[in-house]
Amino acid sequence: MDLDDVGMVLAAVTALRVFAADSRRLMRRLLGAGVRVGAEHLARTRTDNGSEVEDR
Repeated sequence: MDLDDVGMVLAAVTALRVFAADSRRLMRRLLGAGVRVGAEHLARTRTDNGSEVEDR
């Protein structure tokens, strides 16, 4: 392993550490949005007694 390889590995590790927090935050936001959309859809397709109704 020469100096160029070490520099490339250090740059890659640094980039992963910098962007890891942002990518985790993005995934949490996307999953949260999916849960909200799913819950809204479920609420729209259910009536008070629990039977399903047609989507309009």
